[in-house]
Amino acid sequence: MSDAAAKLLEQAIDLPLEDRREVAERLMESVELEESFPPDPEYLAEIIRRSDEAHAHPDRLIPWDEARKAIRAELARRRAAREAGGAG
Repeated sequence: MSDAAAKLLEQAIDLPLEDRREVAERLMESVELEESFPPDPEYLAEIIRRSDEAHAHPDRLIPWDEARKAIRAELARRRAAREAGGAG
């Protein structure tokens, strides 16, 4: 472990439990992302940005059932427009 990492770890260990848990979860997410996806820096940056946004604003998240319903309605609308000869 580098000196910088050791110093950061020491600081993190002094955080309250909930903050340590959040830091640990975010670190594991970043490791899992990097191991799971191609190491395309722009792609990873976008995933991390979206994850950060979701963590910062959980009230903006849409439940899956609601999102699926909206997606299916949009697909049906596009299909109907295509069948009617519209651009969709």
